[in-house]
Amino acid sequence: MTTDAAATLPSKTEVPGGTMTAGGLEIDLFLSHASEDKSTLVRPLAQYLADQGVNVWYDEFSLTVGDSLSRSIDAGLAKAKYGLVVLSKKFFEKAWPEYELRGLVSREIAARGKVILPVWFGVSHDEVLNFSPPLADKKAVVADGKSLEEVAFEILQAIRPDIAGRLDLFNKLRAPGGQSELMPLDSLKMAPMRPLSIDGHSIVRVHIVTQVLEGAGGDLVGSAREFLENLSRDLYPEVELRTWEVLTAAYLGTTRRFDLDGDKRKKLLEFLLALSLKASKVAGSLAEEIGVEVASHALGVYKHVAGLSEKGMVVLPFEESVPNA
Repeated sequence: MTTDAAATLPSKTEVPGGTMTAGGLEIDLFLSHASEDKSTLVRPLAQYLADQGVNVWYDEFSLTVGDSLSRSIDAGLAKAKYGLVVLSKKFFEKAWPEYELRGLVSREIAARGKVILPVWFGVSHDEVLNFSPPLADKKAVVADGKSLEEVAFEILQAIRPDIAGRLDLFNKLRAPGGQSELMPLDSLKMAPMRPLSIDGHSIVRVHIVTQVLEGAGGDLVGSAREFLENLSRDLYPEVELRTWEVLTAAYLGTTRRFDLDGDKRKKLLEFLLALSLKASKVAGSLAEEIGVEVASHALGVYKHVAGLSEKGMVVLPFEESVPNA
């Protein structure tokens, strides 16, 4: 498992709808692990998932001085939709991870659905079987021999297919011949479509996004119907639609300022996608391809619109001017 040694940890990470902590927000993912596995896998994985917009309960992010460890863990277990269990030799020796695992098992029994997502890290099937036969029977992410991005992508497919889809689109854009660098397209398991409950005006929003971004190549985003079908696969369709609206506003604000050909427009969309996914190295190389002036303008518009999108109700202090008597 390869990791990015340059990863840094903020005490709190901004996510759609709030700050990644144990309190106040419903949690996408609870991370259960042995402390010995933090530096080699868990810490960079938690940071990567948080950077993609996943609301993660991870002790280094979610606990502050004076917090009760047991109460915080119980709160995280209760609020998390999924529990990622990093199974390793050290995990099998620990008491706290077993306590967390029992809590997740109870959640799964009560929910009558998938809650526990196992990751095998340096262990064999026989070792997992000896520790827990039910866990050995679950489909797991095998971390050995995979990059951090590959491990995270498999997890995202299970817990946040909306983010996984955007990452796959981004990688298709970046890969030669339009094929994903993460995995072959024919092996990508899309989340199932569900009935999509959406207000009529949101369908108008989808039409605006798809029509504006058609200038970057209609096959990238697809038709309004295809976009809506993809939204039906998302756990957070409103969050995903808002993300694309921010990209669309930045794209439109830049293409109206600069006369860009079809190839530059496509690369501009790649650049904006890279910004939304915090892929700074890729964004840097794309900035050179579209030109520093264009990239600088696009970045400014993107930051401005993204900042507005994260605000709640905004009061603009407009006043009717009173003519002099």
